[in-house]
Amino acid sequence: MGILLAHPTTGHSPYTANVLHGAGLLQLYVTSFHYRSGGGVEKFVHMMPAKVATALHRKLLRRRRAAIPEDLIKEFPLIELANRLYLKFSNRPDRHWGFRTFDRFVSGVLSSSYSGYYGYLTSSLYSMRRAKELGLPRFLTMPICHWCLGRRLMHDEYARWGMERDYAEPYPWDADRFDVEMTEELDLANLIVAGSEFVIDSLVQNGIAKNMVLLNPSGVDLSLYTQKDARSGFHFERRHRRQRPFRIISVGKLGLRKGTLDLLAAAQQLGNSVEVRLLGGNELPERLQKQYWGGNIEHVGHLPYREVPSMLRWADAFVFPTIFEGSSLASYEALAAGLPVITTPNCGSVVRDGIDGWLIPIRSPDAICSAVTRLMEDEDMWLRMSNSASQRAREFTWERYGETLVSALTPHLSLES
Repeated sequence: MGILLAHPTTGHSPYTANVLHGAGLLQLYVTSFHYRSGGGVEKFVHMMPAKVATALHRKLLRRRRAAIPEDLIKEFPLIELANRLYLKFSNRPDRHWGFRTFDRFVSGVLSSSYSGYYGYLTSSLYSMRRAKELGLPRFLTMPICHWCLGRRLMHDEYARWGMERDYAEPYPWDADRFDVEMTEELDLANLIVAGSEFVIDSLVQNGIAKNMVLLNPSGVDLSLYTQKDARSGFHFERRHRRQRPFRIISVGKLGLRKGTLDLLAAAQQLGNSVEVRLLGGNELPERLQKQYWGGNIEHVGHLPYREVPSMLRWADAFVFPTIFEGSSLASYEALAAGLPVITTPNCGSVVRDGIDGWLIPIRSPDAICSAVTRLMEDEDMWLRMSNSASQRAREFTWERYGETLVSALTPHLSLES
């Protein structure tokens, strides 16, 4: 017997699957789509024209991070496909239809042959109900701060940028249902897993007992990063610093929640003294993009996670002025690459202010400029922060993440709910 782990896309779930399997606790990992090595989808991809096949294969590799036996993986790919079409073409879309549908299918898989259920907020209600009926312990990851806090922050953000659409209620007809269902998911959990104190504080402020929540920050695969790889390029080039701009990188979907416009505004102020690379999909409103996008900005787009380290090695600093997160994986990767990290307290990162980088207020291009300027002008400070960042990342491996998680889950597995 073991745990049924379910996630409708990926998130951090492949890493959770890996650590549960390593501890002998995983019985089944359920997701919408897993890009199986040598499977039918991969064979079909490689039948395409070479350029198309290469690009699609690189993109799909993001769905192959679970390093577990493939007979432990169950998929519902048609749900994800149907959801994408539904959201694109429906006039009144239910933004959570796909997650709810996935959840219903997972609840049908659950049985007394499992020792527990582990799911993720927004896609676990029916499965949690079923697990409770079966007397199984129920674990839930809270991937981001409580939605009430998120709504308040983004309501202000949309107003700040003069946006007509209100993020707080993009689909008003399903907002009340969302509140009720998510509250029930949290109430059904025996243990809630959160990646940062920021997330925990938001839960406590909304009525969740702190002793119900496990703090378990994200991890990073240190095998993809070495101290030599992370810093040798900078050490060579620092003698020629005045001959090139300071390099800034940011990883994550481009949009209002990520603080992208604040970074673009800061880049405008810093001018040709900086180069900025942005990795991730682009959801910026066209009007604001035209207003703030400068010639020192390069949009790279999505990259497979194994290609991110090479991009980080290009940079001198990681800047991520997000409005709110859960525990940004990209910030851990930047630390592992030896980059000073400039981010906000709402990032949920493990960056120590003034040691591994800077924690700046949200919505402050001026604070971004000030932090970047200090790093540009003081190479000794940069080197101290770079060394500290590399060491800090070593405290947050996926092995440590797994040890913390397994230690917290195991007592529940021996008790009846």
